[in-house]
Amino acid sequence: MFFHQVPFIPELLFESNDFASFNRIFYVKPMGMVNKNNMTLDDLEVFKYTFSQKGKWMNYLKSIDNFFD
Repeated sequence: MFFHQVPFIPELLFESNDFASFNRIFYVKPMGMVNKNNMTLDDLEVFKYTFSQKGKWMNYLKSIDNFFD
């Protein structure tokens, strides 16, 4: 609920430390991928580049918010 009211906080958390959260999401257990060969470091850089664009996080959060409404 708090992130919905202050939407820039999730952006700051994900953008901190050069999007280290993507590394945790894809490569660290228990959330990481089973077969790490399915995603290269170049693929991870594409995710980082995409979400580093201004306004991308707001669109993502709005789509999640609409899903749960």
